[in-house]
Amino acid sequence: MERFSEVSGTPVICADTGEKAGVVESVVCNERDMVLGFLVNAGKITGKYAFLPIEDVAGGGESAVTVIDRNCIVRKRKDVRAHRKNGNWIWLDKKVRTDEGHLLGVVKDGFFDIDSGKISGIELSLGVIEDLRDGRRRLAIDEDTEFGQEFIVLKNGGKHDG
Repeated sequence: MERFSEVSGTPVICADTGEKAGVVESVVCNERDMVLGFLVNAGKITGKYAFLPIEDVAGGGESAVTVIDRNCIVRKRKDVRAHRKNGNWIWLDKKVRTDEGHLLGVVKDGFFDIDSGKISGIELSLGVIEDLRDGRRRLAIDEDTEFGQEFIVLKNGGKHDG
């Protein structure tokens, strides 16, 4: 599993040449539980930003994201602008509640599978003091998770991952 915070800022490396094609600026997601790809600061390729679809990622982690070649990075300016506009994970800093209304925390990070793009969990904060005292809480996202406009609602209090 990869962390959103650890993938952002990593280089994008072309497997065929070993050259750096850019740097991951942010993870692009849908409004539910899938990573669509990465917004890449590509410099020379599109002027500045490009979109790398998750299905074109050959591998990756906190040290680099690997693509087969530079052609995997979307060069169409219209596509790049759309992803640039929506480039941040929609649930970052959103409140998470149980179905009974209890506040579990605020989303500060997410976990996903780089091969499938499936978001598997979130990391929550209740504030700096609580984070230092108790640590951040990790919760799984499953089919019972409801995504509203203002909140993520977890059934049965959510699954506690650690």
